[in-house]
Amino acid sequence: MEPLLINTDCEYIESVAIPGIRLFREPERQAPFDIYFCKTKYNVYQIMMGLDRTAVEARMAARSHQDQALIRANAGPGAGEAGTAARPSEAAAPQRPANERPPKLKLST
Repeated sequence: MEPLLINTDCEYIESVAIPGIRLFREPERQAPFDIYFCKTKYNVYQIMMGLDRTAVEARMAARSHQDQALIRANAGPGAGEAGTAARPSEAAAPQRPANERPPKLKLST
């Protein structure tokens, strides 16, 4: 951050209680460049999109519902719950007890 401030005109800025600094890249305070010091992702959404925390969470919930609907639609009939169908390689593999170690590999030299 410090190299940006050397020989550069700058000022303190604040947007919705999020602090920042405005650098002017050209003489006479032209070509401003704003840098905000965001502590959370919600601060970033506020600066970049103008959304508060409740709006962001509402959008996330709506997107989750859309994704779940898409997964259910693509699962097809007879697949049961989404994500519960076993892969063919898992279905054919023999099961061993949880406390049993896998066999040691013998390396030939």
